[in-house]
Amino acid sequence: DGPIGESLDFSTVTLTGISRIDGGAGHDTLTGSAGADTIVGGSGNDVINGGAGDDRLEGGVGQDVFVFSQNSGRDIVADFAGGEISADMLDFASAGINASTMVVKEINGNTVFTINGSSTVTVEGVTGMQFGTHWTALGTYTPPVEEPPGGDEEPTGEAGIDVSNLSLNVAEGGASDTTDVVLTRKPTSDVTITLGSDGGVLFSVNGGAPAATPTLIFTPANWKQSQTVTVIAVDDPVYESFDGTTIYFEPIVTQDPLYQEVYPPSGWATIADNDTAPEVAPPEAQAMTAHVWEDNPVVELQGNGYSAGEFGITEYMIVSQPVEGGTVTMIDDRTFRFEGDKTFLSSLNRGEVLPVTFEYAVKDGDGVWSAPATMTFNVHGFTNGADETYEAFTMTTDSQTDFLDLNGGDGIDTVVFRTIEVTSGSDVSVGLDQAFHWTEYAGKSIINTENITIKDTKGDTARTMAVNGNNQGNVITIENTDHKLFINGLGGDDTFNFKGTGNGRNSVITTGAGNDTVNAFSAVLINDRPNGTATGGISGNDMFNLGTGVQKVSFGASNGNDVVNNFVKGEDKLEFLAEMGSLGGASVAEVGGNTVFTSATGGTVTVTGVTGLVHGTDWTGALLIA
Repeated sequence: DGPIGESLDFSTVTLTGISRIDGGAGHDTLTGSAGADTIVGGSGNDVINGGAGDDRLEGGVGQDVFVFSQNSGRDIVADFAGGEISADMLDFASAGINASTMVVKEINGNTVFTINGSSTVTVEGVTGMQFGTHWTALGTYTPPVEEPPGGDEEPTGEAGIDVSNLSLNVAEGGASDTTDVVLTRKPTSDVTITLGSDGGVLFSVNGGAPAATPTLIFTPANWKQSQTVTVIAVDDPVYESFDGTTIYFEPIVTQDPLYQEVYPPSGWATIADNDTAPEVAPPEAQAMTAHVWEDNPVVELQGNGYSAGEFGITEYMIVSQPVEGGTVTMIDDRTFRFEGDKTFLSSLNRGEVLPVTFEYAVKDGDGVWSAPATMTFNVHGFTNGADETYEAFTMTTDSQTDFLDLNGGDGIDTVVFRTIEVTSGSDVSVGLDQAFHWTEYAGKSIINTENITIKDTKGDTARTMAVNGNNQGNVITIENTDHKLFINGLGGDDTFNFKGTGNGRNSVITTGAGNDTVNAFSAVLINDRPNGTATGGISGNDMFNLGTGVQKVSFGASNGNDVVNNFVKGEDKLEFLAEMGSLGGASVAEVGGNTVFTSATGGTVTVTGVTGLVHGTDWTGALLIA
């Protein structure tokens, strides 16, 4: 016995020795165990759920709700209170049970509900239970049609729709065609089939008036009687290029679950048009243009044409070859391949464009050829050029478009990225004379170019990217970035210009070998090691011009004779790594208003115009002797 108005739930535990759960007085919620329970609601408006097992449920006094699931077992409901106003209620809806899947019968003065063909709920001593008043489930409930004594047989066989003729022939203003439709199994409720097409025909059902989407209705009484559908072509004044239409025997609407899963076949009606086809204009070949560069003057371009005819363009051909500059061949039905004459094209200057043209034509399905159209290959020269700045992904000079690979040609050239979106992928990088590690441009490269400028970055600021030089003495300029970049000069006398915001101020510049200059306009980390490693090579005589923000410069043993300008005490930091003093003899001293650090190998770092640097605050290096 539970106290008044409690919720008692035994569904998740194992009970032994309990034969009866009694809610007592009050409005109780009672949930039984997985076994066979007897649950009594007592007085009050109770909610009773027997759970799994074969249970006996008694609501007692009050307006009670009995809840059942898909697998409730064989439950019995005693003392069910009927009536129209204060009746008890059987709840199948909460468990997602659809009324159309249930069977409800009155047997020996009881009402029996069958769920999924196995679980049952027997309401003792009650008949005439109404859907929505005495019991509820999802959807709506349609009582089965009562068969007259000696009526049709019980449903057997598979549910389906039999269509006698799926290939029909009709003519505008002329012949129609018919087909018969019938069900293959007796349905448990009415089956409504809506006819339809892709246009051009109407349907007459059993001799009725023609309509575009009439319906066929089969009942449990007439399901074996064929219904005749007459297909009639719509006689209009317009010539249709198509020769027929698809006939649909759907959608199907029914409460019978077997017929809800039926997918009827589609038919085809061939339509003879009584209108004259209009004259079709000849096809047209379209002028086409492609760009190619004189170092690799090979490009493929598909022809394109238009035809108002029924079958479109069916063939392409070369009408004339270029007068000079190269030859054109066809490599498939519509693709033209241009191969330039390198000897002839080598005389082009950088920025000069030579249009090489030829003519082609197209043929339509009626065998008519078009007038010739011109296909132009613009050959860009750059062999004889000088220094150039060009912008990636836009047309900034006659010699460069947004097509990768990018080739600077002769001279000292600079490639400019107006913005780079740092995207997904591992080891994302761009650089000079190397393949991109970049999802959108994987394997592409920038060649014959000495300098690189990145004006901005965008995308997920948690991502990082490497920017690499090519050992030729590069100028690497980062005008603005809010991404962490790893900027590597490698060999050569490089110049780095850097400004970052947000996460970009955590970027790392590795100068590498050579006599390098770093102009830092924001916070940045500078690594003065040859090739970014502790040993091997000499980093050269470098100059570090520090600017706004916190800069940190790290030095190794082979640092050369370096100069640090604009150092701010208490803000910037110098880091002398362990190998700088590992051989002994490393020291720091103040000389002529400057602070000079000397490594074990004789290299120096001169901090101009600053003395009184504090170890641990302005610089670190345990093996140096102050």
